[in-house]
Amino acid sequence: MNKELLQQYKDAIYVIEDQGHKIVLEHAGKHAESDLLLERYGAKLAAFITPENPFSIVLSNEENTLRHERFKEILKEKTLRFLTGYGTDVEGKWGKEISYLIMIKDKATSDELSKVFGQNAYLVVSKGYAPILRCMQPIQYKDL
Repeated sequence: MNKELLQQYKDAIYVIEDQGHKIVLEHAGKHAESDLLLERYGAKLAAFITPENPFSIVLSNEENTLRHERFKEILKEKTLRFLTGYGTDVEGKWGKEISYLIMIKDKATSDELSKVFGQNAYLVVSKGYAPILRCMQPIQYKDL
């Protein structure tokens, strides 16, 4: 992953709608709202992941729809609770990638989901800490 793509992920906003309330998460941002959200769902850890557009390759709506269906099937098979949201850039140029905030017990679960669906990175939300981007692809240090 090059530095421009990494910066786009860091600058993105990750939005969850819960009980009519919009919660905006940001890499290294404030965590009071995410702490309350985790508490409401009895979780200490969550992952914000999209199954869309693997490795930042834009797929058709039909392909992404199929990926969402399979993703939700896996979440149900693993009995993982989740909320639906979306990721986007601040200016809205990307559009919205439908994503899921998944209540997890450990990062191994979210790492597996991220790898299976070809994601470069995802947002980790931990109680008491700022949300943080977890990179799944090597960062090209020569570009940093």
